[in-house]
Amino acid sequence: MPKNYLTKEGYEKLVAELHDLKQAQLPAVIQRISEAREMWDLSENFDYKSALEDRDLIDNRIAEVERLIEDVEIISDKKHAK
Repeated sequence: MPKNYLTKEGYEKLVAELHDLKQAQLPAVIQRISEAREMWDLSENFDYKSALEDRDLIDNRIAEVERLIEDVEIISDKKHAK
């Protein structure tokens, strides 16, 4: 797998985003799924389908961010290296 080159700031943003995705967004969408399931007819339940789509988007973003920070090399930000 190729190495990912990020500034320290970029790396920290990705780590913060990953934390938010896992600790806030994913639990919230799982709660939405649970609440929508309680409305019985899932075949015509827009809230349920919407929550499932949101969960898929969050899961995909989590996987993407984890891949980005998996093999990372921190580089200096040339704008500030003067």
